[in-house]
Amino acid sequence: MARNEEKSNSILNKWVAMKAGHASAVTRSKRPFIASECSNLADAEAWRLDVIRDISRKVAAIQNAGLGEHRLRELNDEINKLFREKKHWERRILELGGVDHAKRAAAISAEADGAELPGSGGYKYFGASKNLPGVRELFETSGARAKKRSRGEIHRRLTVDYYGWRDEDDQELLREEAEAEGRMRARAVAQWHAAKAAGVDPSSADPEGLEDAGSGTSASKRPRGAVTEDDLAAMRAEGAGGAAGGSAAPLPTEEEIRARLVAKRKALLLARYGPGSTGAPE
Repeated sequence: MARNEEKSNSILNKWVAMKAGHASAVTRSKRPFIASECSNLADAEAWRLDVIRDISRKVAAIQNAGLGEHRLRELNDEINKLFREKKHWERRILELGGVDHAKRAAAISAEADGAELPGSGGYKYFGASKNLPGVRELFETSGARAKKRSRGEIHRRLTVDYYGWRDEDDQELLREEAEAEGRMRARAVAQWHAAKAAGVDPSSADPEGLEDAGSGTSASKRPRGAVTEDDLAAMRAEGAGGAAGGSAAPLPTEEEIRARLVAKRKALLLARYGPGSTGAPE
């Protein structure tokens, strides 16, 4: 009999000690407003469980649609606030070296009961708050959105216009192409005549080098021996001056023309980029 009394006392003592420990862990003066103020892992775990109990109690209360619109909105705001607080405590537990509750697969049923609207920033509606005026319409609108089209449906809607097979039927496009083609043909003909007048093979001459210097093309891009319109005009003026003086000036040879052009180009470059000049290479 004494043995049973000892065992009973032992079990009673264990139960009293366990209850006292539980009360000391859970019963606090007040839950910290900021989770970072708690520096004890056991206290942080207890406060997280306390938050979960508050969530469960409020989620059970928000199922009653007869509470009224204002009370339902207040409860829904409080539940969302408690969920944010729970995440803060889980983050603090992880910082103190505890388990990562955010990665655990088992979540409380109240969190799965909430419905979130697209673009609401994580705000959820629970219980009867999903049927509030203004909220119900938003859920119906988000649910009735058109489904994303598949790649096959997109290709079935494509026509030959997408691939440009009917460009020849566009009169405005044909007119613009004809105008651009005419301008390019006229430029090519002018360059060919300039190359032929300079004694250069038109098929081997650089089209860019046959343009005038005033068009922005540098002298280094011109082919060797190319003659511009200014050079031809200067030679004609010299020939006309000699004829007016009564003396028939001999025509210069090709080597003399090239030597004159080289000297003229050299003097132009020295005047533009030489010592004391104000110009700078482009």
